[in-house]
Amino acid sequence: MKISVAVRTKFHAFHLAQQLYERGLLHRLYTSFYGKFLHKNNAQDFTISPDLVSTHYGAAFLFYVLKTEKLSAFRHFGQWVASQLQDEQAIITFPLIALPILERAKALKIKTFITQASAHDVVHCQLLREAYDKLGLGTTKIDKIFSPARLEQTAFEYANADYLQVPSQFVAQSFISQGISSDKLLYAPLGVNLQLFYQPQEVNKMQRTDFQFIYAGQLSVRKGIIGLLQAFHQLRLPHAWLHLVGHIEEEIKPFLVQYSRQVVYHGAVSQVALKEKLAAAHVFVINSIEDGFAQVVPQAMACGLPVICTQNVGGADLVKDHQTGFVIPIHAIETLKEKLLYCYENPEQTAKMGKLAQETVSQFYTWQHYGDRLAAYYQKIL
Repeated sequence: MKISVAVRTKFHAFHLAQQLYERGLLHRLYTSFYGKFLHKNNAQDFTISPDLVSTHYGAAFLFYVLKTEKLSAFRHFGQWVASQLQDEQAIITFPLIALPILERAKALKIKTFITQASAHDVVHCQLLREAYDKLGLGTTKIDKIFSPARLEQTAFEYANADYLQVPSQFVAQSFISQGISSDKLLYAPLGVNLQLFYQPQEVNKMQRTDFQFIYAGQLSVRKGIIGLLQAFHQLRLPHAWLHLVGHIEEEIKPFLVQYSRQVVYHGAVSQVALKEKLAAAHVFVINSIEDGFAQVVPQAMACGLPVICTQNVGGADLVKDHQTGFVIPIHAIETLKEKLLYCYENPEQTAKMGKLAQETVSQFYTWQHYGDRLAAYYQKIL
């Protein structure tokens, strides 16, 4: 099989390309850059031969320096990929860059796969509009992101791709609700690097007098940070701390000031530093309104943490309720408080759930497992 991957930046596509490469299936990786660009090295921990990578440094400038979100820039990159296609059997790509790729691939009789990291755009937009409305923040930002042009383009891409790769049942159901056949969906949860994320044996949390909850990811309305801050603030747990790791969106800053008691903000950190912070905590919490998967869920589980997450976090597929954590509805502050309190008051049971969480990801949710699932699909289809 000769399978190519096209991604404008990196996302989890490099992990997919790596899995294909290790199996001798990778024909080409099309991306903005692979290796070093400015102060970034996006090829660290990957062994894909540079001979199999085609790069577009103009796109790297657009997406990493100018940080553009214009549809024209996405299409420009997609057009470049389309011009490179030759004798692939399949091309795996992403929404918004896919349109010209799909058109060229169809002419060349190349099978097309779109990898969808989040919910169907229509569902994604609806969920965020509702969340912003509830908070009285207005929906101007969401309307700008999910413009009519974008929604029209992604609808066309979803309809015209041969298959859609989805990382979670949450994402799958969002597509089914919009009339996409389940036969078109390839389900493959994302993985975790166990060489990087693990629980050091010397860590003994049971001897500590404090209790640490942790969240990692973008601090935004979409990630449910405001509800998490409110729930933790209302509990007023003695000797308990909420650690927040990640970039702050402007809309969140006033709430961080309002709910600052026993909250520690760390900012964005490296993956190595994230592992250390996860390994030192007791419970991982992610209260997202919409989150196609959230790679930090298996990362936290690999570090021995039980997970409290919403049903709209794709990583919920990995969490067995009351066994490796808790899965709750969105906008459910009272339920979130109940689960936070349970973990705080039952540290021994919490530690047991964390150990089972660690065993679960090591047995079923590594990048190798991710590659195995998708390779089986490609073998059957191609």
